[in-house]
Amino acid sequence: DENLLVSSSESVSSATPTLFHEYVHLLLHGDLAFPAWYHEGLAELLSTTSIREDLATLGGVPLGRKRALMRGPRVSVEELLGTRHSFELGRRTPGFYAESWLLAHYLHLGPLYGAPERLEQARELLLLQNRGVSWRPAFERAFSGTSVAQLQTELDAHRRRIVEDADLPVNDFALSGIPESFEE
Repeated sequence: DENLLVSSSESVSSATPTLFHEYVHLLLHGDLAFPAWYHEGLAELLSTTSIREDLATLGGVPLGRKRALMRGPRVSVEELLGTRHSFELGRRTPGFYAESWLLAHYLHLGPLYGAPERLEQARELLLLQNRGVSWRPAFERAFSGTSVAQLQTELDAHRRRIVEDADLPVNDFALSGIPESFEE
């Protein structure tokens, strides 16, 4: 049994975001169970990765998601965390994808936005949920001292930065030092 991601060689550069997105889904279908918002949010976050020689850049804004954040139906943090499947939201499903990306972007790149604790809190939330703790008690333990409403306020401010085309910081990773066996 094998999984394949296929693209024509003529369109690899335009297909790269989709390939990254789908590859993340493939990786997340391992032994751990991730919530729907994280599946889609992380896949979208990593789909924006750009690679140039010895440098990878993470944190770009997918154009379609930006449009959805500007015009689309909103899905609250509470709804995101409590949604088991995106189709539960009906016509608001596009909002689910955009808000999932926004939340993953904020949590993973929190240190760039003055919230260095958010990445570790997200990690703890996901671990607790993987152990079978429902989202609300998991959130309360992982984000101790932060309410869902407070995280919503932070996420709304993050949305404004993105929608207003603020000069968003990105995370650059040096690719030098990668073992040769990975480069083949």
